[in-house]
Amino acid sequence: MLTYVSWHGRPTFYRIYKNKSTESFQSVPYVVALFSAMLWIYYALLKSDECLLITINSAGCVIETLYIALYLTYAPKKAKVRPWPPPGVVTDHVHISTHLQLH
Repeated sequence: MLTYVSWHGRPTFYRIYKNKSTESFQSVPYVVALFSAMLWIYYALLKSDECLLITINSAGCVIETLYIALYLTYAPKKAKVRPWPPPGVVTDHVHISTHLQLH
């Protein structure tokens, strides 16, 4: 499922590549999707026999990493300064996700 969702950004990134500009697009959704895929891989590693979950989310990580690299290639300098969500948001998301998974 995540791989399908990851491929949904193709038209956006084709447009970025074609125009050689990120225009008004934001990188945050793709960074969050990358973190989400990484969290799913972490969860799968905690469980046993979750090869499919690891495979699918590994593909999602590769796709999202390519999207972010393409975004940073064509982003203006101002957008490159801070393309990531604030550290508190990521830390809170990881803490809440881990807490919910353990209970």
